[in-house]
Amino acid sequence: MQRQLTNSSEVEDIIDRGKATVALQINSGFAEKLRKGQTAPLQVIVDATNSNTALIASGYLNQIVLGFAREYQQDRINRIAPQWFDRLPSVQLEQRPWYNPDLRSRWFFVPGIVGSLTLVIVVNLTAFAVVREREIGTLEQIIVTPIRPAEFIIGKTLPFFLMGLFDVSLIAMVGTLWFQVPFRGQIWVLFSGAILFLLCMLGVGLVISTVSATQQQALVTSFFFIMPAALGLSNQSRRFRRRAPPKSSGEEDVMTFQQGSASPTLRVLPDWPARIRELCLQTRSRDPWTVALEVMSWEGFPVAGQAHHGLVAGALMAAYQNSTEKYDKKAITSAMHRAETLPAGFCAGFGADAGAIAAGIVISVIYGNTARSEHSATRRLAHQMTAHCMLAIANNTGNRCCKRTVFQVLETATNFIEATVWVALNRTPLARLSCAFAAKNDLCNQEACRYFPI
Repeated sequence: MQRQLTNSSEVEDIIDRGKATVALQINSGFAEKLRKGQTAPLQVIVDATNSNTALIASGYLNQIVLGFAREYQQDRINRIAPQWFDRLPSVQLEQRPWYNPDLRSRWFFVPGIVGSLTLVIVVNLTAFAVVREREIGTLEQIIVTPIRPAEFIIGKTLPFFLMGLFDVSLIAMVGTLWFQVPFRGQIWVLFSGAILFLLCMLGVGLVISTVSATQQQALVTSFFFIMPAALGLSNQSRRFRRRAPPKSSGEEDVMTFQQGSASPTLRVLPDWPARIRELCLQTRSRDPWTVALEVMSWEGFPVAGQAHHGLVAGALMAAYQNSTEKYDKKAITSAMHRAETLPAGFCAGFGADAGAIAAGIVISVIYGNTARSEHSATRRLAHQMTAHCMLAIANNTGNRCCKRTVFQVLETATNFIEATVWVALNRTPLARLSCAFAAKNDLCNQEACRYFPI
């Protein structure tokens, strides 16, 4: 939520009432001092009632301010001494968690419920198993029966063990189907860890039940064990979140500064590679055109830029795997990662088209080509794929248009895969394909482009 105040005295009242967490005060003359090359101070007021929220907000502000200062300095140098702009050293730290790249809160909390619920339920129920018999006076009767100690222990713990496994299965199903938390990995690993965890909690519960004289004493003792364990798990989760402040799905913060305005504007830009990767991993379409058109139709997707490099690789790999029904998420991720390393402006400044190279990367990933590959035939196929796509682009070139390049590469790559790899990908007929992005591109070739809507 963004709110502009006209009086600095209102800031204290809003912070005290809890209506705002962070207040940024920009004094008059801020833009003028920047234009003169002077230091322009800002005042940041953070509500530290919740220390975790305050630390996250401070982390956001540090990133925003440092990013704005860096961009402003680069723009100033570019205007004053453009010959030195390309020689400026730049170091940028990019954090990307492995298993939750978008830092979605559901992916953190829902799996944690598995451990929390089984901890509370199993320990509490097992803590009353033996002490109940002692308190009501039936333990002596059980001792004189022919039941052996091992049978007694198994009879007291097996129901709670099965109940714990049921809870784990139920929470995993609800988290996957209802909360859309992806299940990645082997299911036997989950249940192996759950079994070890349950055995440990059953042991703790039996110890509490054995040393306690009454059920009330067992309840209090189990409480003293559960609370520190739960708080320890909570603190570990909080420490992890502090390292990388949570952001909404596939988004990053960017601050822009408008000329003549004294107030910076905070915009939220999607992380396109992460969103494209998620779509390619989930889609079951055998038509790379369908995947590409869906991505390029997203609101705010750039008309041109580096995001198209990974899109070509992801769409082709996803369509190929869906056509062969040989699903390998690592292959899709690897192909997209290689294509995403091609820098922005590659098509203009490196004498080759990044989309064509992305198509060649797909062939390399399909056949597992590496620097030490001895199979020259598969390496040749990757080079031929890139060459065919480059030739198609060269024969139908025009003004800069990443959409046209994506269409040309997908059309050529689909034919090449069918002719050499012997896998027929579905394709959108050219008669039904109508480019809906012409109005967004000022450099569109219009009728000279074969994909232009007529």
